[in-house]
Amino acid sequence: MGIWNSTLVYVGARTLLAGAMMYWETMRFFENRRAAALSEAESSWLDDSLRVYGMVWTWGFVLPAILSGAFLMFDLMAPNEWPFPNPKAPFVCAPQRLRFGDKLTLDMSVPHGTQLAVFTPGGRAVVLIPYGVRPFANVAHLTLATDTLTHVFADSGVYAVTVSTEGELSASQMCRVRYGT
Repeated sequence: MGIWNSTLVYVGARTLLAGAMMYWETMRFFENRRAAALSEAESSWLDDSLRVYGMVWTWGFVLPAILSGAFLMFDLMAPNEWPFPNPKAPFVCAPQRLRFGDKLTLDMSVPHGTQLAVFTPGGRAVVLIPYGVRPFANVAHLTLATDTLTHVFADSGVYAVTVSTEGELSASQMCRVRYGT
């Protein structure tokens, strides 16, 4: 835990420093603009090049540091709430159409719920992994073979596969697949 605290302090301090630099650069920019407006002398090539350098520094180094620090702080406070940097869906079934002998692959973000259930086209619910099995909460990929689960994949139609956080109370993640010809 010590390295995480040190990293958090470093990122926070760097973000504050980048914010202070951004504030200083912004105030300096406005002071120079005001001074240039008051003076009747034309700006020299040195003034123009320093102005360009200041803008490149602000947009290229200061602003990205502030934004990355803000993204990191938000991700630490509310993990996995933004679609980036990981736009992957939390629960994906592939392929969407299955036939006898095909394999259904479940890609899940971890940790997830501990119950895996399949709702058949006939309205039956088949619990493949019962609620409370903790090791399942950390499984990222699971493959189900339709030829070995004949008691589940018996009818043609749309099947709903769910991963629940609480036994039969909430289906927090669900995908649908079509089985049959």
